[in-house]
Amino acid sequence: VITTASDVTGHTAVDLWTVDENLAIVNPDQIAATSAKLIQQGFLEVYQQSNFIKSFPKDFHPCTKPQDADIVIALVPDTGPGLKLIPRLRYIGFGCRRGATVEEFREVIADLEAQDGLDLRSVGGAASIDLKNDEQGLLEIAALFNWPLRFFTKDQIGSVTGSEKSEIVHQKIGVFGVCESAAILAASDGEQSGRLIIKKRKWERITAAVAETEY
Repeated sequence: VITTASDVTGHTAVDLWTVDENLAIVNPDQIAATSAKLIQQGFLEVYQQSNFIKSFPKDFHPCTKPQDADIVIALVPDTGPGLKLIPRLRYIGFGCRRGATVEEFREVIADLEAQDGLDLRSVGGAASIDLKNDEQGLLEIAALFNWPLRFFTKDQIGSVTGSEKSEIVHQKIGVFGVCESAAILAASDGEQSGRLIIKKRKWERITAAVAETEY
């Protein structure tokens, strides 16, 4: 059953494309107008701040000026016209003590947003060590923000170089640190390692760090 005009005309379904490319929509009210323009005009002009998207559909034409674009892809979108999209390239790594609550995790997220300038729309997921895969607070915070949650083994966590080391953590669970290494692993794409953009921060029962996928 064909249900949309984009299907009928053979053009890209803009809303589905944003899902496939893991892009957050800043102004979803603009989707209908953007899709209508694609159908009427036959193509859309697309500007991206950096090389976030490697390949565009044939009816998406890259342009060099955001003011000329129907779609703007940027980590910090401007306020001009067009559909604004944010790539979800950032990943939060968590370490925690047993029993840390979802309320404590919410405090951490709020601090990362307010104090470190983390735009939650740019977050593509969260991660930790597999020893924490039954932590209810961690599971709940990931579900609350609809973030995919990945768990890495001790060997994977231990393989990451350059992260902060804690002898106390090593004595307890056998690795020198969790949150920075988990964030870096989650942000790695198989070719390049993730880049740490917010180093380890400590709260009473939680540690967190943020890494970004290289682009």
